[in-house]
Amino acid sequence: MIVKDIITVTNDYKKTGLLVAFPTCTFKCCKQYGFPIKVCQNSKLASQEDIQLSAAKIVEKYNPEIHHALIMGGLEPFDSAIDLMRLIAEFRKLYEDDVVIFTGYTESEVSVFTEYLSHAYKNIIIKFGRYNPNEKAVHFDEVLGVNLSTTNQYGKKIC
Repeated sequence: MIVKDIITVTNDYKKTGLLVAFPTCTFKCCKQYGFPIKVCQNSKLASQEDIQLSAAKIVEKYNPEIHHALIMGGLEPFDSAIDLMRLIAEFRKLYEDDVVIFTGYTESEVSVFTEYLSHAYKNIIIKFGRYNPNEKAVHFDEVLGVNLSTTNQYGKKIC
């Protein structure tokens, strides 16, 4: 699979996680609100070199002594849904730690995937909602344990 980055993060979730930055996005947030793509906090990732790794090789980078969650973000994980599902399946072979997916989609836009995930796995948390550059209403999200940028964004444990 192709990713843009794999790094340890401490400020995206209430637990230290291994963040896998997914490689593509339609930049739906900027388009919806009429802003240039460069407004997106992840727009620089689009120009980074692709990293080709199997799902198994990515999971090998997960260190349970350091990491307590696998976090998918990036650009847009659901725009690479097949790879997203493969990575979760590979991760679940070894770990039951939280899987956190940061998406700009709404629940209804990805309901097919969330329905599948909720029946196939446990400890899946999703941050839903587009980033709205017009709104500067930072709020604390109880589920994720971090501040989110706009009020339409929220975390939800789906299973």
